Amino acid sequence: MGRLVHKTAFITGGGSGIGAAAALLFAREGCGVAIGDRDVSAAHRIADEVNRAGGEAIVFELDVTREDSVRGAIAGTVSALGGLDVLYNNVGGSAVNDGPVTEASAEEFWRCINVDLFGTWLGCRHGIPELVRRGGGSVINTSSVLALIGSPNKDAYTAAKGAVAALTRS
Repeated sequence: MGRLVHKTAFITGGGSGIGAAAALLFAREGCGVAIGDRDVSAAHRIADEVNRAGGEAIVFELDVTREDSVRGAIAGTVSALGGLDVLYNNVGGSAVNDGPVTEASAEEFWRCINVDLFGTWLGCRHGIPELVRRGGGSVINTSSVLALIGSPNKDAYTAAKGAVAALTRS
């Protein structure tokens, strides 16, 4: 317990699913958390839960496909919480419109690339300099097992998450 005392984290997609679970766990470990999500009401529900339990959480409306949104949320995190120690690029997901490369639309491909890959890239672009200023930290990028094994029915998602894995290694 307390492994993250006096640390701060910025979590994309922190209003639900894996991101929400991470926000709650990080806060239990003593971390101040900034929750970025396009669903602000969901993000506020998680932040309220953290704050009621004695932690510190703030919320940013976030569109990971827009550089100004990512830049502003990270700058706001640093300003409100005093720095950045953990960057957790968690936003992503597939959609029912995905499918084999021969059937899925180009629009679905670019949606996956924009949300899953470009959103992660923007988080790194603006978050890593803050980690460096703080003297180091951790970058967590959510990928998928499909990045390694593929899926014949989710080619756009598989390509995007494969690129996230490659970016993380880089």
